Amino acid sequence: MHLDPAQALFGGKSCLPLPLQLRLAIVFVGLLAVVLTGSDAVAGTVAALSLILMVVEQVARIRFVLPLLLLVNLSLLGVMWSLLGLPLQNVISPCLRAFACAGLLSWFGGTVSWNYLKHRYLGRGKLNAVAHFVDYGILHGEILINQMVQRFDAAFARVGSRYRHPSVVAAAVAGGIGSAFERAVTLEEARRVRQATRSAAVTRSESSDEVQTETALVVENACVKVENGVSLLAGISFSLRTGEWLFVAGPSGSGKTTLLRTILGLQKLSSGEIKFGSGQKARWRVANADVGLIFQNPDDQFFATTPREDVIWGLTCRGVDHGKACLRAEEVLSALGVGGLADQPISKLSFGEKKRVAIAGALAVNPKMLLCDEPTYGLDPVASRRLIATLENVTKNHGTTVVWVSHDLHLVPGRVKKVLLIRDGKQICFDAPSTALTEFNLVQAGLSVALEGQGAL
Repeated sequence: MHLDPAQALFGGKSCLPLPLQLRLAIVFVGLLAVVLTGSDAVAGTVAALSLILMVVEQVARIRFVLPLLLLVNLSLLGVMWSLLGLPLQNVISPCLRAFACAGLLSWFGGTVSWNYLKHRYLGRGKLNAVAHFVDYGILHGEILINQMVQRFDAAFARVGSRYRHPSVVAAAVAGGIGSAFERAVTLEEARRVRQATRSAAVTRSESSDEVQTETALVVENACVKVENGVSLLAGISFSLRTGEWLFVAGPSGSGKTTLLRTILGLQKLSSGEIKFGSGQKARWRVANADVGLIFQNPDDQFFATTPREDVIWGLTCRGVDHGKACLRAEEVLSALGVGGLADQPISKLSFGEKKRVAIAGALAVNPKMLLCDEPTYGLDPVASRRLIATLENVTKNHGTTVVWVSHDLHLVPGRVKKVLLIRDGKQICFDAPSTALTEFNLVQAGLSVALEGQGAL
């Protein structure tokens, strides 16, 4: 027994040999009996049986929270009603029915895995859309819980035992809700990217023989200014051919992420132009389905609660048949080394595993261009090298153009052929690695410090 909400949802286990159909029938009949009969005796019987089943099948302790809260409310209302001299029947009957329904649903949810129920009954047609909707709601609930847990942990680290003080609790709850809303905004941007439609999203040839050396991206004098007139980008110009890897480097706040957001259409160009090989121009709030993005924080781009469902979600949103989406999800997750985690709750994966799942979701639709925002952020050197090697291996036969953004010069992928150095939104250098990554250019870009008395080499 445990207090883990994710485990309660995805680790539902039963101790009694009752098939799913019988469990559904018990829930259905019990709810109808409670709602339609209006009998306190029936409601009390259902409530008692629900609690007995929950104890016998050892459901997660968190499943007892809602029924117990209702029981407490029932007791308090009963006391208040008796003090006021009002008939107790007016409050006991509705509370008892609510308690019975909550207990019945808690027992069912605690003994049936959400994944199993979803795959067994909600995997086709319109019901699949319902499953995705519920999954998304569960995901946001997990985000809210995790953000609050992090806030309470931080409060405990800073104020010790006083973290239970009402003012500290209020601040932690408010901070957790605020962070959850910020994540929701980022998720909306990720949704625009992953839901962009393109015909035959996963039927593009994977043969290296068909990879052409045409121009993949042209950025001409790209400038971005915000409302207060501050320039985030100023005069960025470069071009890439199909299959080339570009390494974009610069100190924090130099405009690297802004450049990616502008290419995607999440940031509005003030002047200049960005064109893709297909002839399409980057436009604000118009997603290009040929361009994928890997966010710095992988949690910012998940839309389902398990790796398999997240990859399937992105594919079905682009019109891919559910059956083909399932096969493609299995293929790409295995290629990224997380096939064995396909049905685990995403919230339980390590940061590195989440990175691989995020990459799988982006690569599942075979994008012509992949934008990687600090893809090795938060990983140790060994995990970073493994991730780079995996991504190079997965994309080498697809002709995928990759823009790799990082400030870590020790982790430049071997396939990088071009380097763009920027600082304060301005272009310092665009050239081959051997020419761009000289000490002089690195000093100019703010990525190295000239030794006193030597100057920049």
